[in-house]
Amino acid sequence: MVAFSDKSLVSTENRKSPFRHPQVSPFLNSQVLFDVVVCLLDRRIRLNPGAFMARKVLLVVIRVLVSLNLLGAAILFKFAGVPLSVALFSKMSDAAHGLISQPVFRMGTGIIETVLAILFLIPKTAKLGAACIAVYMIAPILSHVFVLGYGAFFVNALATLFLACVYLYFVRTPSRDISRGVVTATQTR
Repeated sequence: MVAFSDKSLVSTENRKSPFRHPQVSPFLNSQVLFDVVVCLLDRRIRLNPGAFMARKVLLVVIRVLVSLNLLGAAILFKFAGVPLSVALFSKMSDAAHGLISQPVFRMGTGIIETVLAILFLIPKTAKLGAACIAVYMIAPILSHVFVLGYGAFFVNALATLFLACVYLYFVRTPSRDISRGVVTATQTR
């Protein structure tokens, strides 16, 4: 028996599959594999309440880490005018042929990072914030690859992009057509 929701159970014994053979292991049966994949992908199944709570804690930890990372970079480096930050943004301004002056570039990215961190901290806008952070972090990564070189800030940008993408992966919603088709296909007896 495989549990598909809190109210209904679907039996795999009565299903007819073209791949069912008495001498073959049940895990090689396509219907059983389909049931296992549906169980793993269906977010409505709560087989282990502890895992659900751990997932929520993980999402909160990711939100706090990324937001602290962005706020720390904005407040401690960009707004404070640390010489290392001034040198990096001067190099970036020179690479852009002086189209954007160093203070405007530095303060502008600090403001953008502060707004993104606040968006990511608010639970209702966290998904939008994560998507914006993922898109925004491509620019620092490319600037380190082509202009600034690799270092601690490059690894920091990669980690921030990775965590934002992990958050988006865990809060994704399945499309309606696929989930409706899976539910109706698996609940027929």
